[in-house]
Amino acid sequence: MKIYFGIDCAPGGIRPNTYAERVLEKLGINSIEAYNKCFGAWEWEVDVDDNFDYESFKTWMKAEMDELYKAGRIRGAQWDKVETEK
Repeated sequence: MKIYFGIDCAPGGIRPNTYAERVLEKLGINSIEAYNKCFGAWEWEVDVDDNFDYESFKTWMKAEMDELYKAGRIRGAQWDKVETEK
């Protein structure tokens, strides 16, 4: 399975990778580059094992991104799991 997430920040401020580091840490992944950087909207896709608890991650991610959004640090975020062929 893969996890996709994107974080969007306003221009001129802190870049999305700053906030992505916490997400990557939660996923147990070392720092990786975003595969897409379109202005302030950056996207990542990471492999996780099949035993990964996506529901727990989804709950954590929503709380984390809502907090960043309410504080004005990000303009938005999205995440989902990407099923891979076996």
